Amino acid sequence: MTTYAANSSAIPNGPYFVSAAGVVHMAYRPFSDVQGAFTETVIAESDGSFSVLPANLPGQSLAVAVPSRLYYTKTPEKPLAGVRLGIKDIYDMKGLKTSNGNHAWYHLYPPANETAVSVQNLIDAGGIVVGKMKTSQFADGETATADWVDYHSPFNPRGDGYQDASSSSSDLAQAKEPMPGLTSHSDPTLAVALVRDPFYADYAAAHNGRLPFVDPPPLTRWAYGDNATATVEEAVANKTAFMDWFTSEVLAPDAETCSSSLMMYVGSDGDNTVYRNTYWDPPRVPFGFSTGRVSVFAEVPDMVVPIGQAAYESTITNHTEYLPVTVDFMAAKGCDGMLFSLVGELFAAGIVNVSQAGQSSVDGGEILFKRM
Repeated sequence: MTTYAANSSAIPNGPYFVSAAGVVHMAYRPFSDVQGAFTETVIAESDGSFSVLPANLPGQSLAVAVPSRLYYTKTPEKPLAGVRLGIKDIYDMKGLKTSNGNHAWYHLYPPANETAVSVQNLIDAGGIVVGKMKTSQFADGETATADWVDYHSPFNPRGDGYQDASSSSSDLAQAKEPMPGLTSHSDPTLAVALVRDPFYADYAAAHNGRLPFVDPPPLTRWAYGDNATATVEEAVANKTAFMDWFTSEVLAPDAETCSSSLMMYVGSDGDNTVYRNTYWDPPRVPFGFSTGRVSVFAEVPDMVVPIGQAAYESTITNHTEYLPVTVDFMAAKGCDGMLFSLVGELFAAGIVNVSQAGQSSVDGGEILFKRM
């Protein structure tokens, strides 16, 4: 697969194709989206917009076009040069439609005229967008198969291949398996008043008063919001109070080390199987929040680090399979670089290893991927 490369007196190192007309094209390698993690795969145009990649690969999969790493050299101005990016499909990208995980939304609204600022910042830093990623509807929490109606939840290559891949960012976790180095950009769930009301009104106007289909979890949360007495201002005040307490008493800034302390907790212990072919109770409103949501409310970085795996007996394969064991590190607000350095030092010391693509780091298995 090739795309246009502008004529220049100097072009980056790497493989190229030249047409009979003398037009130079960059070389891309297609990967198969075996896990079903993408809504659409894309290529960049010369005007800064994006187009849907019109290609599939054997195996009922979208093709994901990835350019050669030889084209890119990291610099202080382009620290993400060559980093492949999967963008959660709640962000606008010029020339592409946005779905928010909802078929009706995708087909109702036109392609975006501009790329979201946060995404554009990543592109300006050298990141290469290869596609838009599935997300649970409106980035709400949904359980695989049970709640994912409009789009099928991505498949989890770990364990027996049929564990729940989690929720709104499950797309990225699964897409990283066939394409090592892929990075995602995501965001918390959108506000009800800014999403549902104009969406319903626009859809009704276009379809003779009809309403669009919406998955059960967003409907449950929206219904709760309709009857809640708390205001947005009260919610922001409560969130701010928690953040102020947390950043002063738990993870305070430090002039010398950036963060006065670190917080570590178990992200997953490999002992919690959640099969996607299980019949679950109806969705509920998520009162309170778990440790994994502290970083969102406190606005501090949270980095997941795989440290091992745990065995379990799969009811799918009738075989011993393995799920990852992870820990999360949190530091003070603005200390993201400190965590990157910490993980780098842990790797250099042999305490943590590079996460391998495949079913497990034992043998990878052959059901989905066999690690080479």
